[in-house]
Amino acid sequence: MAKISLILVAVFLLISTLLFTGCSSASTVTVTGPTTTVTSTSQASPVTTTAISTTTATVTVTATSTITVTSVPTTPTRNPFQGAMSGSWSGTEIVSPPSVSGSFAITIDMKGNVQGTFNGSYTGTIAGQVDVNGNLTATGTATISGYSEVLTWKGNLSVIGNSLNGLGTWSDPYGSGTFSATGISSQ
Repeated sequence: MAKISLILVAVFLLISTLLFTGCSSASTVTVTGPTTTVTSTSQASPVTTTAISTTTATVTVTATSTITVTSVPTTPTRNPFQGAMSGSWSGTEIVSPPSVSGSFAITIDMKGNVQGTFNGSYTGTIAGQVDVNGNLTATGTATISGYSEVLTWKGNLSVIGNSLNGLGTWSDPYGSGTFSATGISSQ
C-alpha cells in the first residue's frame, strides 16, 4: 500500500510540475507501478483513459489537461495446483547404497510455493515453485553420509477436477532418479 501511495504522489508531483511550469506542448509522463488508471477531465485537450496493467505505461499530458490517477486493486491469481501431494522417489547413486528410494510429501500454496519433506534412503526438505503451467522446480537439502547434499527436483504436474498428479526427476552430484505423486487440489 505504501508503494502505491508513493507512486501516486510521484505521478501527481510530476504532472503538477508539467502543468504549472507553462508547458505549452504535449509532454510524456511515465508511470511505473501496480495497476493504475489515468483519466483526463479536460474538455479542451483530453488525455485518453489508459489502464496500466503492466509495470510501466506512458501517458501524454498537455498543459491544459487535468489528470486524476486512481489505483485499482488487483486480485491475486491463484495457482491452479494449490493443494497437497505425496508420492515415492527412487534412483541410483555412484556411492553406497547404489539403489536409493523413499517417499515424499509437499504442499503448494496459492502462489505456487512448494514446501515439503522426503525420507527413505535419505531424509531432507524440499522447497521450490510450481508455475501456472504445472512446471515444478525445487531444491532438496539432505544430510548424506555426514555431508550436506543439494538435490534438484524437476517435474510436471497436472490437475483434473480436484486430483493432482505429478511426474519428474531428481538429481544430485552422485546420482539421479524419478518421482511420482498424487494429491488433492484445494481449489
